[in-house]
Amino acid sequence: MQTFKTAKSILELSEKLRQEGQTIGFVPTMGALHEGHISLIKKAREANDIVVCSVFVNPSQFNESADFENYPRTLESDIKQLKSADCDFVFAPPTDEVFPEKDTAEYELGEVARELEGAHRPGHFNGVASVVKRLLELVNPHRAYFGLKDYQQYAVIKALVKRYKMDVDIVGCEIVRERSGLAMSSRNIRLSNGGRDTALALYRSLREAQSALRAGKTVAQAESAGRVILKMVPVDLEYFEIRNRSDLSQPAEKTDNLIALVAARVEGIRLIDNLFLNME
Repeated sequence: MQTFKTAKSILELSEKLRQEGQTIGFVPTMGALHEGHISLIKKAREANDIVVCSVFVNPSQFNESADFENYPRTLESDIKQLKSADCDFVFAPPTDEVFPEKDTAEYELGEVARELEGAHRPGHFNGVASVVKRLLELVNPHRAYFGLKDYQQYAVIKALVKRYKMDVDIVGCEIVRERSGLAMSSRNIRLSNGGRDTALALYRSLREAQSALRAGKTVAQAESAGRVILKMVPVDLEYFEIRNRSDLSQPAEKTDNLIALVAARVEGIRLIDNLFLNME
């Protein structure tokens, strides 16, 4: 496995691979890798000749400087994990290689980017769009893989690729959970043991909303049932919403195309989770 640190080197690699007729699967990450990230590498390995993973902590998608500064950086460990997962190439550039000049563009991403995370983290999705577009241009993959824990981000990236006519397939991969049910996240390592127990309430709240819908409750009643779970534990709830999975709009009725999404702070650490709300 080789590691590249410059835009020029990764561009040259991509051009070479494409000239050879090899398909490229790309997994963009911010490092602090866990089994969820490795599952994306495995998915990319199944469908492509070559797998490239980027490790880049993008400052423009953090709303709080403390969150950016405290984000775990574990490149040496990340590289070992990627090598074990049969990744071919790692792109781990410094910021000025990705953004030699500050990107001041305002990306048009549509309604899907305006609510939920968009409302609670102003400018976040513009930062996501900026770095993802740039990385896709540098790596030029045939397919790019994203975890569905960040479901709204996945939807926004799909909108970005469509809006800017980028020739890449965006592949969403299911959430990987710990045995307890806690969604794997790079931020989990900052939680105490008690905090991890508290964080389990996010998944319980999602399951409670699903149970309520299956029991014949309305969408509003199911949302209330989920929020009740979170009122019983020491979390700072930002939102708990049920939306249409296709575009994250408010649902007019119960369907098999709903998703529940939650964001809350546990011990000051912001966590998100979601669950597809099948009626069966």
